[in-house]
Amino acid sequence: LITAWLLKRSAQGGRVMDELNYKDAIIMGLTQAVAIVPGISRSGSTTAIGLWRKLTPEAALETSFLLAIPMILIGSALLLIEGRSNEVLFSPGGITALITTAVVGWATISGLITLSRRLNFSRFVWWLGIVTIVAGTYSLAV
Repeated sequence: LITAWLLKRSAQGGRVMDELNYKDAIIMGLTQAVAIVPGISRSGSTTAIGLWRKLTPEAALETSFLLAIPMILIGSALLLIEGRSNEVLFSPGGITALITTAVVGWATISGLITLSRRLNFSRFVWWLGIVTIVAGTYSLAV
């Protein structure tokens, strides 16, 4: 959270999605590996690196969320290969959960990107960090 705020303060970028290059994508992609460490946000670290690479806040967020798609697909494929989710995934409840998650995820990401356009991004970063901390603390308690 603090890193993202410092990066935002030190790198006022104006590059949009069309100006993203292979070097940006590789650096942001490798940054996802940092999220293996407990307490490190995958989207927060990749967004911070996008800002450091002088992307606009909107472009950094969009890239960060797009980078999640391969990870989700690979993780899902591994679960299917291991046979750990076949019964649940292909049940009516599993299909309903999949569709609901996709719709809510899309709406949430769209809302976050819209919010990042309207608000001062440093306030947005603090808000996102607080939500991450609260959600993480709750998931550890449960």
